[in-house]
Amino acid sequence: MNGRIRVLVTDPSYKHALGIVRCLGRRGMDVFVASPDPGRTLAGSSRWCRGTFSTAPIDDAEAFVEDIAGVLEKESFDVFLPVGLTAHRLASRFRERLSRYAKVPVVDFDKFSLAADKGRTAELAREIGLHVPWTLEATTKEALDSVNDYPVVVKAREAFDSVAYALDRDELDAAVVRISKRVRKGEGPPIVQEYVPGSNGYGFFALYWEGRLVVSYMHRRLRMYPRSGGASTYAAVCRREDLREHGKRLLDALQWHGVAMVEFKEHERNGKLYLMEVNPKYWGSLELGIAAGCEIPYYHVMQALGRPPTPCEAAQGTRFWWPDFDLLRAVNGPHPLKEMAQWAGMFVNPAVHRSLSLSDPAPAIVQAVYAFRHRKSLRSRR
Repeated sequence: MNGRIRVLVTDPSYKHALGIVRCLGRRGMDVFVASPDPGRTLAGSSRWCRGTFSTAPIDDAEAFVEDIAGVLEKESFDVFLPVGLTAHRLASRFRERLSRYAKVPVVDFDKFSLAADKGRTAELAREIGLHVPWTLEATTKEALDSVNDYPVVVKAREAFDSVAYALDRDELDAAVVRISKRVRKGEGPPIVQEYVPGSNGYGFFALYWEGRLVVSYMHRRLRMYPRSGGASTYAAVCRREDLREHGKRLLDALQWHGVAMVEFKEHERNGKLYLMEVNPKYWGSLELGIAAGCEIPYYHVMQALGRPPTPCEAAQGTRFWWPDFDLLRAVNGPHPLKEMAQWAGMFVNPAVHRSLSLSDPAPAIVQAVYAFRHRKSLRSRR
């Protein structure tokens, strides 16, 4: 061993995993990824990734946790950072077992389960005075009969990529059936929520430690894909006091520990922020905060090791662009030629940070190959 901090990261196909690997690698840590995919992955192809360990598929929970525990023990890792929702859930559920071999800085399973459940977080948010869309469980015909105001949104209780919209009762019934097929076993029925009109989406991002806020920043979505409600393709750090107060109030009520995002949407008519969901893990737009100087993965690791540094505030106005996902948005938009020209112009804008890195080009190549191979399924997400 060379005395350097060793960190194991999951879900290397996610763009935020790449952000974590780059952030920690630049800080002089030895970062490895764990993946059931033996091929090249986004984060695994980074110059800052020291190697990939193979695991069982994450859907096989017991085998996956056993493989992670084995890697942590045999390879003498200091910290284990789960990235995706399922990996974070398993790390929380099996935290005691995994903590025998490395620090696992995640919240306990009961709090994670509450935060991951959109229905339960809506109830909690309402109790503490936040604005929340009306919400009901899609459990019975009578429950759906009670919906009188359209459009509405149908969501899986936990999954972040299972959302549908309905303009009338027939569409509502179809959406409930479609989303019900996507939910994780044991997750419970989908929820139906009031549609909050508006295009301004905001996020409050935070690192907590044993119920205390360590550092946070906020962002506003400038573009997203899918357009109806998806991941940021272009975002900016912002400062909004009601956003900070609402996000902090909810995570304080949860007595949070570790990382989390609280997502809000501004109502276009009354200007109020409405809670959309809590993302009880690392978030897709993590690279924006890192580019703005708020290196939450670094603070997270050092906090876990009992050596917390003094966090830096995110630089206001910092903008970050994800060209690959924004390209999908442009070509699938109503005016593709116009939006493609706008997309190309972003490359020469010196004020914009981007995920493409000349000093770390391999992930961009991996992403381009993936997008080409899966272009049909990616287009269908619009």
